[in-house]
Amino acid sequence: MKYLYLYFIALLLGLSLGLSAQRYRLRAELGTAGIFTASQLAGPTAALGLEALVPLAPRTFLVPAAGGQFTSLRHNSNNDFPILFVGQLPVDFNTRENLQVRRIEATAGLGLEQHLDRWRVQVYGQANYRLHDRITYTHEDIFSGANRPDNVFEATVRPGERFQENMQTGTIRYNNRINLATGLSLRYDFTGQFELGFSLWRTLGNYQLERRIISFCENCPINEEAEPENRLPAGATVLQISSRYSF
Repeated sequence: MKYLYLYFIALLLGLSLGLSAQRYRLRAELGTAGIFTASQLAGPTAALGLEALVPLAPRTFLVPAAGGQFTSLRHNSNNDFPILFVGQLPVDFNTRENLQVRRIEATAGLGLEQHLDRWRVQVYGQANYRLHDRITYTHEDIFSGANRPDNVFEATVRPGERFQENMQTGTIRYNNRINLATGLSLRYDFTGQFELGFSLWRTLGNYQLERRIISFCENCPINEEAEPENRLPAGATVLQISSRYSF
């Protein structure tokens, strides 16, 4: 609950600064997440928001902002096992886990922007509060050297929701509901109202997805705090086309 309080404090701070703004801007961004991270496959992102420009100096502005963003990420992990023998047959297999994440977050941020002729350079920090999420979990046992089909299991769940895989009960959840990010935006002002460029931002800190087995059989006790079987980075590096419209 404390993370929710911190998020609303950041949002209220931004709104109070926005009351003294010189002007306002709509922000729209579209891009890709998961670049520069080996275990992640790139997925689409989109963001919408409202910014206020609070003058600090003739061409320097403080930029409080609030909005929302959608992020889709796919995580892959592979484990190779030594050759086993079933009877006289050698069995070589590996397991593959895939997590497809689709989340919607509310955002509150604060930036510092410098105007260089028609160029706009902005650095900013941002708090993201997760509102909605769906996770598709796929587990594959892939066999080679044996005449048997691969084992494939798939489930789509909310964070923390339980699912059954064979006789085991599992969950997938985040270690935090809020994550922090920092970024850089470079744009060109074409008309005095419309700006277009790019932004690059990255999640800060230890933001993770954790898969747990909370029960090992149908009638076994449930342990919600079981040690995670697998941890994957839930944050991302995001590259987006970034636009602004001033009014």
